Amino acid sequence: LTLEIYQDPSKTVGVYPINKAGDVNFGSFDVDILKPYLLSDNREELDELTKKQALLLQKELRSRGIIPVKEFSGSKGYHVWFFLKEPVSVVDMYAMLLKIKQDVGLVDKRLDVELFPKQDSVRDGGYGNLLKLPFQLHKVSKKQCYFVDNNFEPHFPETLPLNSPDLIPQAPEKELQTGTVNFAQVPGPSVQPYNLKLMLSKCRVLNEMQRINDSKYFEGKPGH
Repeated sequence: LTLEIYQDPSKTVGVYPINKAGDVNFGSFDVDILKPYLLSDNREELDELTKKQALLLQKELRSRGIIPVKEFSGSKGYHVWFFLKEPVSVVDMYAMLLKIKQDVGLVDKRLDVELFPKQDSVRDGGYGNLLKLPFQLHKVSKKQCYFVDNNFEPHFPETLPLNSPDLIPQAPEKELQTGTVNFAQVPGPSVQPYNLKLMLSKCRVLNEMQRINDSKYFEGKPGH
């Protein structure tokens, strides 16, 4: 990647957040207006709502000690970025982004908030989802993307804040979905079917299980 390519308006330069080690060094929220409402007569109202949503996400990040930056995405909303001094596990980053999205909520059902990274893992040989880098020309709207201040005026910081990776909490461990099931602990139906005995007598599989469970069909010593 060269500066010439980056500044070429005919090209779009993006980044895949997750590296080969499964780590990320930034996170981002993508605040957008849902497509069915893009041509709405209330577009000015929706634009103001996207700003409110971006500010709420910024506030939540700052409450966690994380300093973000906001970017006009060139079309229908804003990106709320934050960058880290060192990479962290994508599992931890995604869990935090999801928790923030849930805690903040949506200010209006006509909006959407996407997360980047969009997932906490990628398949072998995969890359995940591409995110357009700042200062690109949006190919559809033909508008330039740029950072904004809290008044949503163009803002060009000399440096970007780099946050400590220690601010990203470790994700809670997922419960294992594999292994054996102790059926003795699985509650049965409160009322048995009226024809249960008939079903059991007619079921070939259950009858076979009952037959092989008979001790006279087993050979060898116990434990073998």
